[in-house]
Order: sequence, then structure tokens, then C-alpha cells
Amino acid sequence: MVGAVVSLLLVLAWPASAHNVLVGCDPVDGATLPTPPDAVELVFDQPVLGGFNTVTVTGPGGYRWERDEEVAVEGASVRQRLHPLGPAGEYTIAYRILSADGHPVSDTLTFTLADDGPGTVPPQPPDAPEDADLVPPGAGEEPAVSGGAPVWVWFAAAGALFVGGLLVGSRVAGPPAPRPRR
Repeated sequence: MVGAVVSLLLVLAWPASAHNVLVGCDPVDGATLPTPPDAVELVFDQPVLGGFNTVTVTGPGGYRWERDEEVAVEGASVRQRLHPLGPAGEYTIAYRILSADGHPVSDTLTFTLADDGPGTVPPQPPDAPEDADLVPPGAGEEPAVSGGAPVWVWFAAAGALFVGGLLVGSRVAGPPAPRPRR
């Protein structure tokens, strides 16, 4: 009985604990563009939770091109505006978003700018290396680790075990003893 209740709770909780999945992006991963985009947009299969979301765009030489402003989140869409891109070459989009289930989701995508754009290297964020040409993009970053169940699943399982324990305990103890009559 208890096993059935716990199994049912876990089966019902399984779809709700799925992480967001990227279903679209602009520019498209691996695309070669004739003109530079003014923003990158990522679209997920579920709404993205606000706050703690980052999107960085690193170009040739390891320079970062995203504007110094908060990532715009609207439902399942995340948008990061860019400074006007400059040199032709490969650009890497790295993102870390807060999934609908509360877990962070991160990955990288690339696109290639076929011809030089009009931009020059923008001011670099304070956490950028002093000589970006010598450090490859992503060097020193921790790999993203995702997994584990959300906390509410553990509470639900503990509650189911508690209720199951009460049911088993009441069956083992049997019916209450009759009261003596006076």
C-alpha cells in the first residue's frame, strides 16, 4: 500500500520536475550570418523564472558583446541585446536560465558572422580577463551540473511515508480494546 502511494506520487511528480528545453533560438545554432544581429533570443518549452538568468555572447579574441543590462524574460522567451558586433568569425552564446522547476539550465550555441560588422570592441565587464586574446572563451568556468529532484518531491514522499506508516501501524495494532463496563 505504502509502496503504491509513493510510486503514484513519484509518477505524477515526474513530468512537473522536467527542466526547460531550448526549442528555438535567433540566431539559429551553427548559422552563418551575412549581417550581425542586434540581439539574441532563446525560446524554451516552458516559462522561464525571472531573476538569475544570464546570456553572454563571446566573439573572436574572447571579447564579450552583450549589453550591460538585465536579460529580458517574457514567458518562455529570453532576450539579450548586443553591442554592434565587429569582427567576422565565430561567436558563442552561453546561457544559464532558471527553469520552471527551479533548477538552473545552461548550454552554449554558436553562430558565425561572415563579414565584419560596424562595431568596435565594447567596454569589457569587470569580470573579463585583462588580456582576453590570451584566454579562450569559457576558460576557468565550472561545468554546469543539473539534476536531483525538487524539494517538494522529497516533502511529498516523506508525507506519503508518514501516512503509510500510520495506516500500517493502525492495522498491526488492531481494533481498540473494549472498555470495561461499570
